[in-house]
Amino acid sequence: MVRSRVLLPLCARAMVAALAFEGAAMSAPEDANALKLREEAVYTDYLATNFKGAEEKLAQALARCTEATDCTPTVVARIQCDLGAVLFSDQKADEARAHFSLALAQDPNATIDADLASPEMQQVFASAKEGAPPTGAPVAVPVAAAQDDIKHTPPAAQAVLTPVPLYAELTGGATAARVIARYKAFGMEKWKTAVLQKWGAGWGGEIPCADVSDSTGALKYFIQATDENGDLVAVSGRLVAPHVVQIVTAIAGEPPHLPRAKPPSQCTQKSDCPPGFPGCDDGSSKRACAADDDCPEGQACQDGTCEVSDETTRKAFKRNWLTLGIQGEILSLPSAVDACAGGTGYTCFDSHGTYYSGIPLKGADDAVSGGPAIATMRVLVGYDRVLGRQLMVGGRLGYAFNGGPQRPGAASFLPVHAEGRVSFWFGHDPLSRAGFRFFALVAGGVAEVDAGVQVDVYASSQAYAMGQSQNYVAWRKTGLGFAAEGLGAMYAITPGSGIVLEMKAIEMFPTSGLGAGLQVGYAIGL
Repeated sequence: MVRSRVLLPLCARAMVAALAFEGAAMSAPEDANALKLREEAVYTDYLATNFKGAEEKLAQALARCTEATDCTPTVVARIQCDLGAVLFSDQKADEARAHFSLALAQDPNATIDADLASPEMQQVFASAKEGAPPTGAPVAVPVAAAQDDIKHTPPAAQAVLTPVPLYAELTGGATAARVIARYKAFGMEKWKTAVLQKWGAGWGGEIPCADVSDSTGALKYFIQATDENGDLVAVSGRLVAPHVVQIVTAIAGEPPHLPRAKPPSQCTQKSDCPPGFPGCDDGSSKRACAADDDCPEGQACQDGTCEVSDETTRKAFKRNWLTLGIQGEILSLPSAVDACAGGTGYTCFDSHGTYYSGIPLKGADDAVSGGPAIATMRVLVGYDRVLGRQLMVGGRLGYAFNGGPQRPGAASFLPVHAEGRVSFWFGHDPLSRAGFRFFALVAGGVAEVDAGVQVDVYASSQAYAMGQSQNYVAWRKTGLGFAAEGLGAMYAITPGSGIVLEMKAIEMFPTSGLGAGLQVGYAIGL
C-alpha cells in the first residue's frame, strides 16, 4: 500500500449513549491529558505523514492510563485503536491488529470510522474482532472530548468558485504562533491546508476557490492552533467531526466574509482559478500552504506560501565529470653564487645527465640570477563529482616528466602526481548551459616540481684566463608535497563538454619552492 494515498483510519465508538447523556458525562482524571496527546498525534503528526511522531505521542497517551482508574475504557479503546490505525498506515499490519485487539478488549463496541477506513483496514480490524476475548457488557461511559479553545462560527454555505472565508479567535487564555485550517472539498482525495493570518483580535484567511471549484457539495474543514514548538494548543472541529460548508450554485442573502471585510468575489484572485477554467485568469499569485502537497505541480511550500520551485525551473546538468589535460609549470628560482659548489640548493649536471662533483673556481660566472624558470610538465586525468549545483569535489592522477637528473646517493625524480581538489563554479546554474564558465579551486597532494638553469663553470684560474668554461645545468628540486589555489575557465561547447583552462599558484614542501601551473584540457560530463 502506498503511504501517500493512505487515509488515517481513526477508531470511533458508537456514541448513542454518549450523545444521550452529553453534559452529564463522567470522566477519569487522565482522560483530558490522554486525549490532548491523541489530538496532537492525529491532527498534527499523522497529517504531516510523521508516523513515528504520531506513534510516540499515542504511546505517551497510553502511559497516562496505566492504572485502571486513570482513564475510562472508552478513552483507552480509542487511543489503542488510533495507534493500530497509525501502525497500519505505516505498513505494520501485524502490530496494528494487536492494538485493535486491545481496543476491543477495552470496548467490544469500538469500530472504525466508515468514512475514513480503507477496505484493507476493515479486513484487519475484522480479523482482530473475531479473535478478541470476551470482556462482558460494554461500559456506558462516554468519551471526554478534548477542550476546544477556539471561538469560530462556520459559514453555512458558499457559492461555487468563491473563496470560503474563515475567522477564529482563541479563548481560555490560549496563545498560538500559527493557525491553520485543514480542509477537503467535495471530490478531493487529500486534505489540504489554508494558513490563517492575524486578523484583528483573531485569525483570518480563505480556502481558495481553486479548491472550492465549480462543483456543489460539502466542504469539510477543521482548525488547529499550534505554539512555537509546533505543539497543538487549541482546535475547532476534528478530522472525525469536521465543520461542513455547503457549496451551492448561488448564495441567498449576505455572503460570508471576514470581519470588517467585503465578501470575496468569484475567481478575482489569480491563484483562485481552477487550471484551465473558462473566464478565469490562472496566473501566478501565491497560495497559502503548510506542506508541498498543498501546492500545484511545479511549486513548493516555502514560508507558508506556494512558490515556484527552484528545482523545477533549473535545467538539468551532468554531475560526474571526466577530464584529460596537460600542465606546464614554472618554478621561482632563488639567486645563488657558486651554484655548483654545493650547499646552495642546486645540483649541477652536464648535458648527458652526469653529476658535477668537482670544485669550480669561486666567483667565476657560476651563478644563478634567480627568477622564474620553465619546470616540469605532466599529463593528468581527473574525476569530479558535483555537490549541489556549484561545488565540485574530485581528484587528479598523472605522470610528470622533464624532472631533474638523480644525484648520487639521492632519490630519483618522482613522476607520480596525485591530487585532491575542490572547485567552486560561479553564477546561476553554471553547469547547465553552454558558453563560458568560471571557477576557483584549492588543491593538494603529492608531486615533484624541478627546474634547471644554464651556468658556466671554470675548473681553475688558468681555465678562466683562457676562457675555457664548461656548460652545466643547475637544477632546483622541490617537493614531494604541494598545496595550490587558483582560478579557471571552461568554454562549454555543449552543456556536457568543453575546453578547460586553469592557472594556479603552487607551494611545494617539505623541500620548499614557489611555482605556478598552467593547465589546458578537455572535460566531459556523464
